[in-house]
Amino acid sequence: MNRHVRLCRPAHQRGIALVITLVLLLVMTMIAVVAMRTTTTDLKMTTNTVLLRRAFQNSEGARTAIGQVLSSHMYYGGWPPALGGVGRSNYEIPGDVFPVEWTAHFDTSENGLIDTVGPPTFTRDPDIRFKHDLNSDDVVDTNDMFANIWVTFLQTRICAGCSGQVGAGTTGAGASNGNALSFLDIRSRGAAPGNAQLITGAEFRALVR
Repeated sequence: MNRHVRLCRPAHQRGIALVITLVLLLVMTMIAVVAMRTTTTDLKMTTNTVLLRRAFQNSEGARTAIGQVLSSHMYYGGWPPALGGVGRSNYEIPGDVFPVEWTAHFDTSENGLIDTVGPPTFTRDPDIRFKHDLNSDDVVDTNDMFANIWVTFLQTRICAGCSGQVGAGTTGAGASNGNALSFLDIRSRGAAPGNAQLITGAEFRALVR
């Protein structure tokens, strides 16, 4: 008696599992690429924010640090004579402060107009450069505290009840308008690595007794 054995052949494979796998792999790759690009963008934004804050701190720090120097400059009517200035007496200048023009006289309008100060041109040269070597490497660059400062005379007002002469041209020891308030516009442009720059400004009041 002959027996016939019938073998069952597997169903024809169309490769659908491979196609699905490739599609899923492509989707995952796209998600990974987008995530990497988003991370890179976030990193750049964070870096820019840090550099701008560094430039802001340099600008603010430099503008604040010269307050006492400006008060002395206003009182004596210029920079110290011993250093080539036109002031009436000598006084100490910190090593971080570098006057650009020693004959500058900030309590008159001869120093320059406020219209010539400001972005994008800055047609007026800075009046003071502030350089502080934070990392003590004997080189002052944007990794340290560095800023250019513009000083512009605004006006002088006589204090109420003071024995001053209205309309006097200058202030300072022995001047006819002692006990006067002189107002200056101080603008500072701080720098940071990556060519980051930021400008801050404020009104400075000097009381001359």
